[in-house]
Amino acid sequence: MNISIASDRGGENTEELIALDENRDAYHNALKLFIRGFMALPTDDKTGKAAEVYQLLKQHGLAMDRESYSVQSNLTTSLLNELAKPEMVSIISDLNLTDLITQYTGSEETFKSKYRESISAEASKEKLVAASSIKKEVHQLQKQTIGYLNAMLVAQPEKYKDVAAVVAEIMEKINQKIRNRYNKN
Repeated sequence: MNISIASDRGGENTEELIALDENRDAYHNALKLFIRGFMALPTDDKTGKAAEVYQLLKQHGLAMDRESYSVQSNLTTSLLNELAKPEMVSIISDLNLTDLITQYTGSEETFKSKYRESISAEASKEKLVAASSIKKEVHQLQKQTIGYLNAMLVAQPEKYKDVAAVVAEIMEKINQKIRNRYNKN
């Protein structure tokens, strides 16, 4: 059980995930634009090849960049696996999109790695306990610790004098914060 005092309960790496997702989306959109551009050429031999890639894009969702992180990752991985098949590799090469697909694959792998890390961090937070729910236990432990420290201060003053002074100072600061909070309300 972890104790949660002033811990952040928001999504882990949210800003970084957003940036990585936008990067991945940019590659997806660039691929769509290139393919649509090749398909718009009236006489080019690349039109038929682009149409094959376009069918794959359609099957996996032209608007996959609007899906949730996990759905988009699954669709992207599936699309990239299809594009990695030998017959598609030659088409991608003929369309001069090899570098774009390589970068798209890299952006997807980077995103998935960070997403897994974020999910793992969030999952570990489920074990956190709110500080207010353990207030009584903490108060009891404080009383026991102070009682022990006072007893040891009497029994061995030289050894515990400095520790007792530090604890007394900390407790006074905490108590002052509590008094200030009650006075505000």
